[in-house]
Amino acid sequence: MMIASSFGGLWTYPSATFPTHNDFMFIDEERRRIITFVVFIANSDKRAPMRNWYEPASATSISARLRPTDEWRVHEFQLDGDRLT
Repeated sequence: MMIASSFGGLWTYPSATFPTHNDFMFIDEERRRIITFVVFIANSDKRAPMRNWYEPASATSISARLRPTDEWRVHEFQLDGDRLT
């Protein structure tokens, strides 16, 4: 379960590509990295990992960027049980 002081762990969240599927996100607090596994093809075992840098922005948002030279983008989230939305 996520609390304001801890973002770390493995999370599921609704897929933007296939709403009936889940994508997965691992938040590594020590390295300040987010690794996401996104479904691109329905009913496929193939996932595309993406690695992002992040910083906590508030209890309900994080700032993330794909490359160290990119601008930070703020992402809001809500905890729905053990899932992020």
